[in-house]
Amino acid sequence: MTTVAFIVALALGFGLERLDLLAELSILPFEVRDLEGQRLTIIAVDHSRQEGSIPVVRNDSDRDVPRRFRTRQCVGPPGCGLRFPVDDGSALGASCPHCGQPTDFVDQPYESQEAPRSTAPVSAAPRLGALFDNIRSLRNVGSMFRTADGVGLELIVLGGVTPTPAHPGFAKTALGAEASVQWRGDADALRAAALCVTQGWELWALEGGSRATSLFESHALAEARGRAVMLVLGHEVSGVDPRILELCARVVFLPMSGKKGSLNVSVAFGIATYVLRYGAL
Repeated sequence: MTTVAFIVALALGFGLERLDLLAELSILPFEVRDLEGQRLTIIAVDHSRQEGSIPVVRNDSDRDVPRRFRTRQCVGPPGCGLRFPVDDGSALGASCPHCGQPTDFVDQPYESQEAPRSTAPVSAAPRLGALFDNIRSLRNVGSMFRTADGVGLELIVLGGVTPTPAHPGFAKTALGAEASVQWRGDADALRAAALCVTQGWELWALEGGSRATSLFESHALAEARGRAVMLVLGHEVSGVDPRILELCARVVFLPMSGKKGSLNVSVAFGIATYVLRYGAL
């Protein structure tokens, strides 16, 4: 029985009102295929010196020590021609992670370079925080912590089922940012939102609807200057809780020019936080 047929059969058995859960079940085979794809395309870089399951706090001097890499290429025979990086001096990657054939070093070693620290004035920029209302994806939330570190967020509030850094797999995507970004959790995201308001945060929801205005409108950015803005992002499917929206001073959206109506939540978060941080200067 195909996945689709299985889901239809379950729908008939459980009733149409359960289609929301069944739709999520139908995603599982695709997630398995995605994980298989990640295994096949894994890049053979030695991560033993990077953050793993145990959070690592980098100090400022770590940014000034570039890592050296070399490129390997699958030579076969027959060989698939895959090019991929490994740490200079590492024994990893002698066999191609795609086809298993031998590889050779090509080109000279090179060094990794990080982006320079921002020197932009911060006096006019808003104080930034974020509230995640039942965002369920561990990988999305971990990625958003990495973005939060980069953009200089003061606080992340994790509400409802949103994964926290206590999850053993969190550091794989946060890469240590969970140790540099202040966060707190609350099982009730509405209660957490109300607390943020009492603490002086102005809630801005990244959401659609009749109240929403484009984040790129000049008056929206002008209004953010010098304020304490807590960006609220909701569940990947159902969005922000309507009760939380009632507490929001503004609702903003990112314009979409294609057929899709929204971006991945971690991508949208990255765009919005950087626009607020540097566009409001």
